[in-house]
Amino acid sequence: MKKFYWLSFLLIGLAMQTHSQNLFSEFGLTDEHVAMFSPYLHHTYGEVQFEAFKTNDQVRYYTELWVMSESFYVKRDAYPDGVTLDESIIDIRRFESYRLADQETTVPLEGFKDALILKSLSDVNQAKQKIYQYFH
Repeated sequence: MKKFYWLSFLLIGLAMQTHSQNLFSEFGLTDEHVAMFSPYLHHTYGEVQFEAFKTNDQVRYYTELWVMSESFYVKRDAYPDGVTLDESIIDIRRFESYRLADQETTVPLEGFKDALILKSLSDVNQAKQKIYQYFH
């Protein structure tokens, strides 16, 4: 009987993990970026509140996770001098004022040879709408 409960628990856990991974790929989230940028959300909400937020407000959770991790990319070696940018240190919220309506924006970061490229506001809004529509 204990084996049955343990096996049931294991299968439910695997199903939930698979469901989350499917949602990640549905919204264009990569596992690497989710792992890299989730600490920002943990820090913002705190551990207990983060788990409640993640469960109870999935639209906002996936939207914030997408913005934090997928609304930009790093263009490597854009400049001849500087150090390589570790994208995991980027808090994209600091750069939102640079984002343009219908085109990508290049943000040079002093001291780095890599450039930060912000996706357009229209791309961000399309992703947000896709996430909203998925859950409604």
